[in-house]
Amino acid sequence: MQDPLDSTGRAVRGIRSRVAWGALALGLASPAAAAPFLSVDFNTNASPNESPDFTAFAGGGNAANNVLPTKSYSTAAVASGSVTIRVASTPDVDANGDLNSSANIVAFNTRATPVDSGGFTYADLYRDFVYSNNSALSTYVQYDGLDALTSYAVTIYAVDPNSTKTTTLTDVTAGRTTALGSIVSPSTYTGNETYSVTATIESDSTGHITVRASSTTFATINGVRIEAVPEPTGLLLAALAAPLVMGRRRRAAVR
Repeated sequence: MQDPLDSTGRAVRGIRSRVAWGALALGLASPAAAAPFLSVDFNTNASPNESPDFTAFAGGGNAANNVLPTKSYSTAAVASGSVTIRVASTPDVDANGDLNSSANIVAFNTRATPVDSGGFTYADLYRDFVYSNNSALSTYVQYDGLDALTSYAVTIYAVDPNSTKTTTLTDVTAGRTTALGSIVSPSTYTGNETYSVTATIESDSTGHITVRASSTTFATINGVRIEAVPEPTGLLLAALAAPLVMGRRRRAAVR
């Protein structure tokens, strides 16, 4: 006669196993790193070439007065349905938190180098850039239309191929002054992501993120990228479920 307790034990273990596999499946459904939902390459109208996976933000030519250039991009990654990017030379904002000033004049430029070589395929991204038309001012890039009070992984590419200057990046969203890192413009380009800074930044209550690029002269920004930061729930479920699943596999192997 079968021991009813043994039968109950097997049933409990079966339920635990199904719960573990379900939790693991939920965890795997929340990837450790979400794909970028917007990658923008700043370039001139004369050379609107963007690197793979980037979308063009084409502006006027060198020394042209571009007053607060603004472009919107549709995306299902945010509740508003689109993200607007603004580029400015001062941190002036209006009542909505949008960069907004007639003094916000920037220019776009392009260089002859670098060129793609081997594993380096971002030459089109790093060759051109947007910069403050006043050498003494910083360059600001702002995202608008993001989900409010939400964390995003923001990447800024900031070099000048004709210089070896250092560009310092700061999160200035909602009055913050959080240092994000710095980038030294190289003489030789060897990696796509080597000349960028990625940081997790929380949007403000109106869905803005604003980053400042500063340098000793003409702070440049080549491009920007943004992606959602994965929710920790799925990752936690996967971590909790994995030991249960592995334990069941070990018991099955012993039998």
